[in-house]
Amino acid sequence: MQNKIRFSILAALALVPLLVGCGDGRPPMVEVKGKVTHKGAPLKFGSVFFTPTSSSAVDTPVGVIQDDGTFEMQVKLRNSKVWKGAPLGEYKVSITCFESQNPNYKPPTDAEPMVGKSLIPQKYTQPDESGLTVVVKEGMEPLTFDLE
Repeated sequence: MQNKIRFSILAALALVPLLVGCGDGRPPMVEVKGKVTHKGAPLKFGSVFFTPTSSSAVDTPVGVIQDDGTFEMQVKLRNSKVWKGAPLGEYKVSITCFESQNPNYKPPTDAEPMVGKSLIPQKYTQPDESGLTVVVKEGMEPLTFDLE
């Protein structure tokens, strides 16, 4: 009888790590990749931002646009940890492409640093005006944002 009790306790203790998880506070994350085009051509640089439609304890997922227009979302925490992907949920999307985001940008030496002009329509830089939304869920396909 004592062996059965001892075995039950050991079995229960062995399951605790599986139930608790890794304990890093990470919400369920999903890999999110995609491509941004402007007037049919890949956007060569910029950023993609996901703003949660409901309150979230996680920082905003961000993707850096590569020179072929592709991006991968990630969440950079205040403690400098980076989580690849985005948490499950609904988001408003904004996209930026300012002169200063161009890897070849040389800021003027006689002025204070500025972001420069937007190389895409201004509406896309604001999550409430862009008209772009996404629902992050398991098994999603790569995203495509075609900007006018």
